[in-house]
Amino acid sequence: MNPNVLTAPSSAQRNVYLTGFCLFLSLVLARTFYIIQDLIHVQDEYAKLKTAVSSLLPLRSTTRDD
Repeated sequence: MNPNVLTAPSSAQRNVYLTGFCLFLSLVLARTFYIIQDLIHVQDEYAKLKTAVSSLLPLRSTTRDD
């Protein structure tokens, strides 16, 4: 019997598993990329808000009557 006939089904099954794993991994990597991108945007917004608040704090302290 030809050995290629016996290994063909297992080779096809292996290729299906590898393809499925690669597709799953690409989805995980894409989601991770978008999560990191959102994190960067949130950090930028936080820095802007922190700067805005720190610029307002001296105004609060001067208008307060002690």
